[in-house]
Amino acid sequence: MDISSSFDTEEMDIVRQAAKADQSFKNHAHGLKDTEGSVAKLFLWNHAGKDIFGTVAHTPRIVDAMEQLFRDEVYHYHSEMSIKEPCTGGAWE
Repeated sequence: MDISSSFDTEEMDIVRQAAKADQSFKNHAHGLKDTEGSVAKLFLWNHAGKDIFGTVAHTPRIVDAMEQLFRDEVYHYHSEMSIKEPCTGGAWE
């Protein structure tokens, strides 16, 4: 799910700044090679913590939309952040 359509520009700027400042994204991201050998990175986590990313996962805008879509209660299974450095290539295939 692309959360950017659920949040305004100011809110997304806060999330972007938090992601850029979070060293664990850089330290624990997994490199994924595309068919041309370029690398994009993916960071996964299973627990919605008490940080900004956990807040996003638990916000009623997300939870209510998912429960309406699935017509059932939802829970946090995992989150992921794709990290695409500028001018480095790396396609999501």
